Amino acid sequence: SATIRNTLMYKVITSPSTIAVDLQEAKNHLKVDTNADDQLIESLIKTATETVEHDMGRCLLSQTIRESWDDLPMGRVLTLSLSPLSSLTHLKYLDDGGTLTTFISGNYTVDSDSEPPRIVLNPNASWPSLGSYPNALQATYVCGSSTVADVPFQAKQAILLQVAYMYEKREDSMIQDNRVRSSEWLTRKLRVHNI
Repeated sequence: SATIRNTLMYKVITSPSTIAVDLQEAKNHLKVDTNADDQLIESLIKTATETVEHDMGRCLLSQTIRESWDDLPMGRVLTLSLSPLSSLTHLKYLDDGGTLTTFISGNYTVDSDSEPPRIVLNPNASWPSLGSYPNALQATYVCGSSTVADVPFQAKQAILLQVAYMYEKREDSMIQDNRVRSSEWLTRKLRVHNI
């Protein structure tokens, strides 16, 4: 019988071809006019972007994600973690013998309008039987905006705020939480309004 998923994991399979906030934008925000810290700032942009995307539950720019579950969902709906969904590449599962098998797309409907997006079983269809393996159910999908111009202004501001905070604290031996509160407020606002 179907059990509620107790472990989820997603990873980026294909990264965006560009970034939401570039080096010069960050340097302008930081009021940095030398190149000495360029490598550091670029790494902070990457960290801040990943944090904002995680907090929002959204991909800012188009990227391919593989999300995995150890168990089947409870009920007929499998909810994906990240929005906005552009397309579902495939849904696969490990059977009892450990063979990775594609779940036929005719068994389900992809609901990309909902946020978070959903995979819904069609009438008379049922979930496949999973083997007892980690990451036994796997969805590969594309999510995110196609151009930087489509990235919400508030999301870019949240990234810049986090970059500024981490840059200011760069000499600290340990930062307990590198997420600045004003940035968290922006990402919460984005989630609430589905921006």
